[in-house]
Amino acid sequence: MLFRYRVTFPKGGRLALLSHLEVTHALERMIRRAELPYAVTQGFSPHMKIGFGAALPVGVGSTCEIFDLYLTSYLAPAKVLSRLQAASPADLRPTHVACVSAKEE
Repeated sequence: MLFRYRVTFPKGGRLALLSHLEVTHALERMIRRAELPYAVTQGFSPHMKIGFGAALPVGVGSTCEIFDLYLTSYLAPAKVLSRLQAASPADLRPTHVACVSAKEE
């Protein structure tokens, strides 16, 4: 069973100059550093199960970007948030984490 968390984060400062692909790589490194039990896809080349919203243009900042993170075991959203905040750079530091059920898609 997978548990889905919706994470809200800003994209600002110097990191607003990152492309969407670079932001995804930075967020994946942040999740690994936070030592969260993330889910991986099945298949020949497994990768982290994570879903992103629409991409921002390069150089455009935001205060409310969202991604969905899939974990293999349940953790309290406050614990996920504190771990992510400890492992993230200041300009990508998550501000809110909520557990999302399949009905809330």
